[in-house]
Amino acid sequence: PQNTLRKYIGHGVDHIGREFTMTEEVVNSYCTARPSGFGLVLVQFGDDVIDPYQTINNLGHLCSVIAFEGGNHRFQDLGSHMPLIEQFLNQSEASYGSSEF
Repeated sequence: PQNTLRKYIGHGVDHIGREFTMTEEVVNSYCTARPSGFGLVLVQFGDDVIDPYQTINNLGHLCSVIAFEGGNHRFQDLGSHMPLIEQFLNQSEASYGSSEF
């Protein structure tokens, strides 16, 4: 997000027509991906805010990244992917112990 949100610094309009101001401070508040860890990232190729190809390239070696055709930045139809997310969480608990989410 620190790289891809830079182009939105300034005034803009969100997906439902509300005006917003993106500041340098907000962009810098996003943490960068750590070089180690365990996670699941779902992206849609229709995301026009955070480049899905850049996400795959930057995170693909750090965690599981699964990309889907279409969609948008708000990730359309996330509910249909809940079994995949639940499977990942179950595997995580089996590998790393129970976690509080």
